[in-house]
Amino acid sequence: MLKTHWKQHKIGDTYIVGDGAHASLKRQQISIMYLTSKNFKNGDLDLSKVDYISKEDYIKHFRDNSKALTKPQTDDVLFSIIGTIGEPYLFKPQDKFGLSSSVSILRPNKSVIFPKYLFYWIKGHIFQEALYGIKSGVAQSYVSLEMIRSLPLYYPPLTTQKKIAAILSGYDDLIENNTRRIKILEEMAQTLYHEWFVKFRFPGHEHTKMVDSELGLIPEGWEVTKISNACLVRDGAHARIKRQDSGIIYLTCKNFKGGDLELSKVDYISEDDYQKYFKEDSKALTKPKAGDVVFSIIGTIGEPYLVQPQDKFGISSSVSILRPYQNILSYNYLYYWIRNRIFQDALNAIKG
Repeated sequence: MLKTHWKQHKIGDTYIVGDGAHASLKRQQISIMYLTSKNFKNGDLDLSKVDYISKEDYIKHFRDNSKALTKPQTDDVLFSIIGTIGEPYLFKPQDKFGLSSSVSILRPNKSVIFPKYLFYWIKGHIFQEALYGIKSGVAQSYVSLEMIRSLPLYYPPLTTQKKIAAILSGYDDLIENNTRRIKILEEMAQTLYHEWFVKFRFPGHEHTKMVDSELGLIPEGWEVTKISNACLVRDGAHARIKRQDSGIIYLTCKNFKGGDLELSKVDYISEDDYQKYFKEDSKALTKPKAGDVVFSIIGTIGEPYLVQPQDKFGISSSVSILRPYQNILSYNYLYYWIRNRIFQDALNAIKG
């Protein structure tokens, strides 16, 4: 039940709803960014792979005075409506890009709704569950503008909206700062690893004898071998396991990125299926345990993750498990070796 000072409306009651260009625009190497649903992720823009259009096409298809709302402006809330549905982004003053029709534009009545409040509302479970309910009733992963207009919007007075947005924004800033620090520490670890175990400039290396190997000079006592001689190598379940809305996390290759788990879009399986397909004593070694290094072997190949003691998940056959022999190899060493350029180059050479 809503508090008495909160109101309940539909998105279409307080927002102008539009989407990007429906025209087939010619892509080019550089100029104005042209974003699609794939470029929206975790409340931000993912520009790792982006298309571009000409300035002429941008001016033609994204006009300020257009009757159809196709050109985003500051404080518009954008979110993906095809494919990965429901990923929001708050348009900033410095932003300049065109949008495909796979992205919706929500322009608020600012006298009623604070834009950043809507951004967080879209990320919230009430909106996302309503959105999921709509998209589960259509054949393809697609949400129309009429569907968007019908989605719920609960909101308090404007002053309360601003307070809510400020609190949530503060947490987001803290998370971003910590994420940045973690990235810096990770880069430092990678640099140290490369210095010590690739360039062999570890403490005391000046007094270490170097000997020949198939990879060139290595420190005396070191060995060059194949992964299979130092680890058990297996992969996840080959069975077609039924997915459900909650339960045990079930990871595929898409859930591995940057040495960590990407859990913004994740599948689930039942506890019964987890116990059936991921057994401790299985000869097939499908159940990861702490100290295993798992990495993607289909799609985005070579993204590793070091399994932690608190982790509990199943993995598909698109993910490999490497379990190092304890008397030969450290799991931390193996994890950083997989992330190292030498391993990644060898992997790229195999996959062509």
